[in-house]
Amino acid sequence: LKESKVCEKVLTFSTKNPEADVYGYEIQKDGHETVFMVKTELFDEEFRLTMPGLFNVENALAVIAASILLEIPKEYMHSGLLRARSSGRMELYGSADKNLIAVVDYAHNKLSFEKLFSSIKDEYPDYNIVSIFGCPGKKAFIRRRDLGTVAGQYAKKVYLTAEDPGYEPVEQISKEIAQYVEAQNCPYAMIEDRGEAIKAAMDEAEGKTIFLITGYWITESTLYPFSFSRPFNPISSIRQRTSTTSPPSPSISLIIASAVPPVAIRSSTITTLSPGLIERLWISISALPYSRS
Repeated sequence: LKESKVCEKVLTFSTKNPEADVYGYEIQKDGHETVFMVKTELFDEEFRLTMPGLFNVENALAVIAASILLEIPKEYMHSGLLRARSSGRMELYGSADKNLIAVVDYAHNKLSFEKLFSSIKDEYPDYNIVSIFGCPGKKAFIRRRDLGTVAGQYAKKVYLTAEDPGYEPVEQISKEIAQYVEAQNCPYAMIEDRGEAIKAAMDEAEGKTIFLITGYWITESTLYPFSFSRPFNPISSIRQRTSTTSPPSPSISLIIASAVPPVAIRSSTITTLSPGLIERLWISISALPYSRS
């Protein structure tokens, strides 16, 4: 907010501060959808998100604030947010009986893991959490401790697998993560092949279970030595075990920054600001039925 004083116009958004220009409140789940109220000087009404993750409400408020600055009619805010999806971001799949749910997400560091796991625990309190992830080789070593600790705190069981190991043996990476999982008294298994890890997790699940399948590798090949890669599509593995409940691909593309309320939005470049984070907010205007000339 201090830096925003140089901006011509400032809008704040929050789920905690009622004085924010865009205030989100009465956040609740309705099946797989998230329902919340939004109060601004222009309106006070209900919005819906089909993308799971209670933290995405903050992202939605950022979009609403940017849309207000762009003078986009609120009906398109509603329709855009209702259809907003991003490949690899909180993709939801489920079995017909809803006993098995898989969430695919790019989460790969401590902050994103904590947000993901805590949100899923709040949204699906009756489900066991099973985590499937790995860490890259020869870099970001602290993540092995952080991700292992967070997963161990929330999950009923953790399956450690490969994620761009490079020249470092996958078993070595997994063993290092495992010590932190074990420190949380959480059982684990080490399965290098990611498809097999997903299959094993689903085969061994008991009762209502939600699988958190995370990391960079979810839409890319895994990198191994000598420029050799092993292509993998986790969605195929999941669909073999479940029937999809995800909405169809969206006609609106929203890439947004997580926010610690209240957050300023600069209208000149549509940039969201939060402590330690500056990330551009892009709205695909061409995908909207309305755009400014």
